[in-house]
Amino acid sequence: MSGPLTRALVMRQRGSAAFTPAALASIYTWLRADLGVTLVSSKVSVWADQGGLGHDYAQGTAGQRPTVGTLAGQSAIRFDAVGNAALQVLKGPIVSASAAHVFLVMKIDAEPPVTYQGGLWRFGAAGANNHIPYTDGNVYDGFGSTVRKGTGNPTLNLSTTVRLYEVITTSSEWTSKIDGGAHYTTATNTVGWDAVGSYLGADNYYGAVAMTGHVAEMVLCSAKLTTERATLIAYLNARYGTAWT
Repeated sequence: MSGPLTRALVMRQRGSAAFTPAALASIYTWLRADLGVTLVSSKVSVWADQGGLGHDYAQGTAGQRPTVGTLAGQSAIRFDAVGNAALQVLKGPIVSASAAHVFLVMKIDAEPPVTYQGGLWRFGAAGANNHIPYTDGNVYDGFGSTVRKGTGNPTLNLSTTVRLYEVITTSSEWTSKIDGGAHYTTATNTVGWDAVGSYLGADNYYGAVAMTGHVAEMVLCSAKLTTERATLIAYLNARYGTAWT
């Protein structure tokens, strides 16, 4: 993407500064793999929040720390479930929000996953494992909800290229999208969060259901984005060379 229109979309007037997710009014957490990453022996001990609220993700156990890699030409965090007894996972704070909208730039190695049942994260209070996807190819995700949703087999494969996985959770909606296109939606939902914390790279802190793949960026907002969403999508498209809608 290039040209005056693209440049106009990805710029927000704060002097001459380019738009970043930190400018979103409802920003809750912003993780970008080329910013705020602390390495210990080439492994990630802290992935620091760039959104201004200090919602960092960290791992104190050396054997459970992910590594670094690249995705779509940009820095990324590499989670590797294969052959790891402890598996790799970053733990973040307990989310406290009455609604949320999350955008995750990611790619898994294989779909369906060949091992460890395709974990990605744990944010909700459903009390059931999240599989994105499971070995049957279907996605089971309870992000920000008291009930895990069986959302079916995505039309777009999560392993063929960099993808944008997006979820909205409110008191009247739970919606997931891939690359901006609708994957699943329901009007029946109760917002709920894991009482221990939030996790990236695995379903829980013990790594029982874990990810093999890359995460380059996560933007989590404490409200459903409406008009601001287009600006955020333009920023992501310019950064990753994509055409998400």
